[in-house]
Amino acid sequence: MTAAARFAVLLAALALLPALARTAACEEGEVLVIDQDYNLVTPAKSDAKDVRQRMYVAKDWMRIEEYKANGKAPTETTIIDMKTQEIVILFQDRGPDQIIHDYKRTVSFAQRRERIEDRIAKLKIDEENLPDGAQKEKWYDLNRALLDGKRKFEIQDRKKGPETKDLLDVKAEKVTVIDGREKKYAALVAWMHPTVEMPADSAEVLYLLQLIGPKLKEFLDLNKAVFKRVPLEMELDIVGGGTLRTKVNQLSWMKSADCAKLRVIPDVEEKDGQTRAAKHQELTEQPKPETK
Repeated sequence: MTAAARFAVLLAALALLPALARTAACEEGEVLVIDQDYNLVTPAKSDAKDVRQRMYVAKDWMRIEEYKANGKAPTETTIIDMKTQEIVILFQDRGPDQIIHDYKRTVSFAQRRERIEDRIAKLKIDEENLPDGAQKEKWYDLNRALLDGKRKFEIQDRKKGPETKDLLDVKAEKVTVIDGREKKYAALVAWMHPTVEMPADSAEVLYLLQLIGPKLKEFLDLNKAVFKRVPLEMELDIVGGGTLRTKVNQLSWMKSADCAKLRVIPDVEEKDGQTRAAKHQELTEQPKPETK
């Protein structure tokens, strides 16, 4: 190849670089970055959480990193990919050699939905067999968020206008989801940002992470105009018993940063371990009630 030919090839390669950079980078406004406090209170203290989260939210994927109070590296990372229809949890655990290694745990959306549906069917059988009394009431408190098929969700009446609160220098609007047949029961209380919207389907994510039941997901889907906005504060009655509270500390849009790496699943061993995230996603696995 002559020197002139080599120079022409080099120019062609250089011309491609801007296009490649645009492919790898996030355009401004494409990925929403949410820094928030995440407090999970559950009946079992071992399943409780009080961590910082950084969420990268795009239209077809989401990455959730969890950090300890002063931690610089995430203790767990969950990647939810709408295109591949998979949830991947990245975590560290001791291997057979007793040394800490990186692992991943993968589950498809279809597997997760099937698991939820199977669990609901089993709970309905348990509900029929369990005699009335204190034990059944306690059992119901643990499972009411998943057994929400009979609920008639509605947004609490705001005849006097929406209640607002100053959060992150904006007027956040309070939205409360109650059961029209049991108005004292609030499934969700959220203070919504007036303008910033979630790029991804947040109702689908909450359902796949087994935080809400199918009827509440359906209600949130039907009211997307309200719930597509970012909740700056939220309190949620969760599946498995307990309460989730979140508070956003910062919102930003990723600018010209390489976001491709945020979606990369590392080539590490698959392990069906009981990480903290995995444990929480198993909270619906309650023991069958005694039928004495």
